[in-house]
Amino acid sequence: MKRILLCIVTILINSCPQLVPAHQTPNNNKAIDTDTVQTAIQKGHRKKLKTLIQDADANVNIDGTPLLHIAVETNNPEIVQLLLKNNANPNIQDDHGRTALMQATRIQISTNKKGTTTWKGRWQRRKQRKIMESLLTSGANPNKRDKDGMTALHHAVIAGNEKAVQLLLTHKADANITTKEGKTPLDIAKQKGYKQIANTLRTYSTQHDI
Repeated sequence: MKRILLCIVTILINSCPQLVPAHQTPNNNKAIDTDTVQTAIQKGHRKKLKTLIQDADANVNIDGTPLLHIAVETNNPEIVQLLLKNNANPNIQDDHGRTALMQATRIQISTNKKGTTTWKGRWQRRKQRKIMESLLTSGANPNKRDKDGMTALHHAVIAGNEKAVQLLLTHKADANITTKEGKTPLDIAKQKGYKQIANTLRTYSTQHDI
């Protein structure tokens, strides 16, 4: 009787599909401890993050926000570049359809009471540009739309970020794309009273016969 039971158990074990080990995902990437990874990203612990995401899926998200977006929010170019080098998708979208490039255009920059960019803000702006350049050279699509139909160019205009507008235009951002409400980036610039940005968009349209 015992031999019969043993045979049955052996047959059942051998016939079951191979289970994926707890420390791995089905695609053979190792699982990521999202809390630990998020902390490493936010604190800028590059070496620790490199170890955590090695042979792992860099495109996982935390509560609807991809790791790449979290990195962009910290305004840390080295962390963003590290994720991109580990196959993070530069066009991945969050729950609102926003890409990391859209997120990058709206990084908060320090200003004084008069609204002038401070020395710290200028430093932040340089890092922001480096992040945008890294995303664009890694294949980020400047014309991808979010759930409201907005592109990175719309987001840059809303943020009043002329430098980002200029950078996006040099990377073939389409200034004619409209939102779900039918607004182009120029429409938004005029609505918000951003005269310099509006002039930049008009000049670009004139030079490119748009």
